[in-house]
Amino acid sequence: MTEIQFNEIKERLTQWRQERHLTYENQQAGFLGNVFEKVSEYFRAKDDLERVEVLCDIAVFFFNAFDFKYRAVSSNMNCYTFSDVVVYNIYSLFGARTDNLCVVENENALDLENHLNLTMFEIEQLCKNLDFDFYKCMLEKIKEIESRTGFYDERLKKFVDKICAFSKDEALSNVSKDFGFLGNSIIYKLTQEDKNFWFITCKEIETNLQIDYKVKKIYKADYKSCRL
Repeated sequence: MTEIQFNEIKERLTQWRQERHLTYENQQAGFLGNVFEKVSEYFRAKDDLERVEVLCDIAVFFFNAFDFKYRAVSSNMNCYTFSDVVVYNIYSLFGARTDNLCVVENENALDLENHLNLTMFEIEQLCKNLDFDFYKCMLEKIKEIESRTGFYDERLKKFVDKICAFSKDEALSNVSKDFGFLGNSIIYKLTQEDKNFWFITCKEIETNLQIDYKVKKIYKADYKSCRL
């Protein structure tokens, strides 16, 4: 990844955070919980498309939690594994005898910047090993998250989407899950669709309770187009 490509990714994510009133500080607060959730997803991934999506998610978490500038780095590693790259580099951010990040107390700015650039370089190599162009994949990921709507949940320490979907079937499924929390029988149907939304009506059979949903259409990252 070139410096120009790095800066483009950083600038677009900076704008994304600013529009949602997110800061490096609150993103650091949720960093470990969010990134280890993605580590779990990587080991459950069924194919390389799911793996590269997780790698992009993890890269986004790093960019959003730490303010670091581009530095040209290289690695002596001949064989990159997810555990060597991602898991080891995350654990390297822990302080001694603590479960908290140590980026302020134990690392000067230059060391941290080198560490984060090395992490990005090695994630890029993992993507390359899977035959994907990391830069193109990141642009697809950013395009996807830019299309989402939601809010930052202080309790969960993560960005939570409002009800949205990639497809009509997913919209119907998400609405039925949201409406069906009472566990009673429901009926739901798509009543209208336009360029940006699906309009879905849900009704509970026993009580006739009815809710009309407006589900935002969001972009689905096309990682297949990013193959080398």
